This record gives sequence, structure tokens and C-alpha cells, in this order.
Amino acid sequence: MWVAASADMVARPRFATAVRHSLVGAAILAVQAGAALALSNAPAVGVAAVVAMVGGALLLVYPGVGLAAALALCFAASRVGPAKLDMSSADAALIVASLAALPHVPWANAAVRRVMAVGALYVIMLSLNILIVPHKSAVIELGHRTFLVLGSLVVGSAIANRNRTVLALRFFLATATFFGVAAVVTTLGDHYKPAYVFGYHKNFVGPLLMMALLVSVAAATTVRVPRALLNTTRICMSAGLVATQSRAAIIGGGCAFIIWAIRSGKLKRYLPLLTVVLGAATYFVSLTVSRDTADKSNYQFNTVGSRVKVYEIALKLWRDHPIFGYGVRWFRDPAAPTTEPHSSLIATLSETGVWGILSILLLFGLTMMLLHKRRGPLPLAAFAVLAARLLESQLAIFWVAGTMTLPWLLTGLAMATSEPAAAPATKASARALVGTPS
Repeated sequence: MWVAASADMVARPRFATAVRHSLVGAAILAVQAGAALALSNAPAVGVAAVVAMVGGALLLVYPGVGLAAALALCFAASRVGPAKLDMSSADAALIVASLAALPHVPWANAAVRRVMAVGALYVIMLSLNILIVPHKSAVIELGHRTFLVLGSLVVGSAIANRNRTVLALRFFLATATFFGVAAVVTTLGDHYKPAYVFGYHKNFVGPLLMMALLVSVAAATTVRVPRALLNTTRICMSAGLVATQSRAAIIGGGCAFIIWAIRSGKLKRYLPLLTVVLGAATYFVSLTVSRDTADKSNYQFNTVGSRVKVYEIALKLWRDHPIFGYGVRWFRDPAAPTTEPHSSLIATLSETGVWGILSILLLFGLTMMLLHKRRGPLPLAAFAVLAARLLESQLAIFWVAGTMTLPWLLTGLAMATSEPAAAPATKASARALVGTPS
């Protein structure tokens, strides 16, 4: 009996190894097929095929490693799929990763269940809004936001459960460093104009570099890389952020860094650096805004004039429909009076009214309360990144894959790996510890 059992135990690992080797072989064939397509008349299809097949093979063979790439894939903004869906590579990667991560989520973890409940509350509130004010683009957007929040939480917690947190953060920071260097090279080669790295918008790359910089500081002990290497990555990401000239990212990141410094008890240590950086950022932002407002001949088309006009139209729609808004993604209608407002506050008011603002406040407020009750560098990092995203989005588009995916991935990581913060000692517990004097 014992011999038969031992033989069975030996056979199982051999069978699993054979399956893995077969899948790796299939992945190699997939790469070759994708490369062949890339050399044909459809290079975009070929590249997408390579990424999808390699990513799928990784998720099947090494699920932990495959999921760990999710943070780095936040930088993938290329469009894929039918034009009607308007899906980015980051969206597609998140959908695949979310489905693959479901078996690896630590559902027994109470902290994970709580943050999932907060995300589910937002989805329910948005669903009710769509039922009251239906719009033809609303159902697709409901699925999009569900994956951005709940899908990211699922993937983040699964990465932690598979013990791939360090690897995921390293993948992400390495990718951010690459984009930071690419942004500097791009702006130097284009007469110091804002860097559109690989054609990606500066207000997409800039916020991601800003959030990566926050992670490199707030979660430095979790990343576990030599200090010299970590400082090099910080310099590259900071330079890349400056090269993008993303004012929203610079302002939001500066404010979030102050929040992190206060919460971590390191404000005094970083105060001189914060003073210099925020002073330079304030000067840069005020200079560029003054330049745009002074250009009366091109005012309606520059970044200030065009946004003010969109804001006025969106706020008028909200005043006409104050409670539940004009409809989710109303600006996607070909007959819409204007484009999407570059402000999460104004966009939310126009789309979903006061009800939508309440749902956003509950989503971010309750999540940040849960993170505040956790101990360790990752909850601090996730808290700072959520704050940065909320602040930065006041001057940018809000529900975007990549810049909205990352905060919730980090939140899932933080809730699955951290421990509850120690409760403050009461007078009764203090007397019990030291003894009551006679």
C-alpha cells in the first residue's frame, strides 16, 4: 500500500512537469506564429497575437509569474479589438488576468472581502444609475468600470496570495524606468516639447510615472533592490515625468507625496526636498498656464481655453439633471454637444449627478479607510497612489485603463499582504500591563 502510494506521488509531479513542458512548447510555437504575422501586412495583429499567446501560456504554466506582469501592463495603451469597444491592451490584459486570477484569490482573508464589498457597492450604485438614466454606451462602460475596480482587486490579491508581490513590483518599476528614459529621449529629440512616448498621450504616461515614483519611495522595503539601483530608477522616472510635462500628474503627485510623508511620519525628513520640488512644480505650472491664457488668438484651442468651454457645457447638462446626471458616457454619442471633460468631478456630475459623486466618495473614502487600518509599506503606498489618482484626475480623464487600474491593483496587493494596525492602548489596558498601584 505504501509503495503504491509512493509511486503515485512520484508519478504526479512527472505528469505535471510534462504538461508544463508541453505548454511551453505551445507558447514557443505561438510566438513563432505571431512573429510570422508581424512580418505580414498586419503587424498590429501579429504583435497582439504574440502578447496574447505568450501571456496566456504564462498564466497557464506559471500563473503567479503571469499575474505579476499585470502591473507592468498598465503601460500598454495600444487599442485592440473592434473600434466600437474602444478597448486598450491594458483593458484586454486586465480581463484575461481577472478571469485567470479568480481561483487564486484569498477569499478567506476578511480584509480582501471587505475591500471587494466596497468595490461591489460602487458597481451596484452605478447599475442603479444606469437603470434610471439609460444610455446606449452605459452597459459597456459598466463592464469596463467593474473590471477596472473589482477585476484589479482580484488580480492584486491573487498576486499576493501566490507570493509574487516583489516580482510584480519589480516588473512594474523596471517598465516605468524604461518609459522614463524613453520620455527623456523623446523630448530631447523633439526640441523639448512634451514627450508622447511611443505615441502615448503625455497625460497617460505622466501619471503612471508619478505613481511608480510614489511606489518606489513608499514601498522601498518591499521591492528589495539595492539602494543605488532604486535611486537610479527614481531619477529616471522623475526625469521622465518632467519630460511629459503633465501638469496634472506633477500637482497630484506632489500633494500625494505630502500625504504619504505625513502618514509615514517622515515629513520632517523630506521637508527640504518637498519645498524645492513643489516650488519648482508650482512655478512650471503657473508659467505654462499663464502662457496659454495669454495667447488670446489660440485660446479656444489650447489646453486651458478648450477645457473651460467643455466644462461650461458639461456643468449646464448637470444643472439640467442634478440628481442622476445626463447619462453614463453621454459624450460618446455622435450628437453630443462636446467631448469628455478632463475633470473627474465635472465628468461625474454630468454623467451621474450627485448620486455619482456619492458613489465615488464611498468607493475611495471607504477603501482609504480600510487601507488606513492596515500596517506596512504597501497600504501606505496604495493609500498615496489612490490619493494621487483622485487629485490628478481633477485635471484629467478619470476612467482610463492603466492609470485607474494601477491604484486598485496596489490596493488588492496591500489588503492581501498586510496586517491590521495595532489598536491604540486604552487607560485600562495600560494599567493592566504595568499593574495597578496599591
